[in-house]
Amino acid sequence: MNVQVVKAEYGSGGLQKDVTDVLKPLATKLPVLVLPKPTYNESFGGDPAPDAQKKLRVQYTIDGKPAEATFNENRLIVLTLPKP
Repeated sequence: MNVQVVKAEYGSGGLQKDVTDVLKPLATKLPVLVLPKPTYNESFGGDPAPDAQKKLRVQYTIDGKPAEATFNENRLIVLTLPKP
């Protein structure tokens, strides 16, 4: 399985932070991204939207097929297989 992160944003509403460069090197042969620190804020270098519920949106490919997933703050990042 070839997993690649294309683009990733973390935040709430208009307060988004591009975190593509953090997630790209974490992509492996498995559809799970393991962050370097325990929380999204720590891993992504700060809180882009204090006091707001944030989401992580990841655009990715698995074996060349595009997909997108959204995760609530601090959830395990397990990428689903793209639909055929």
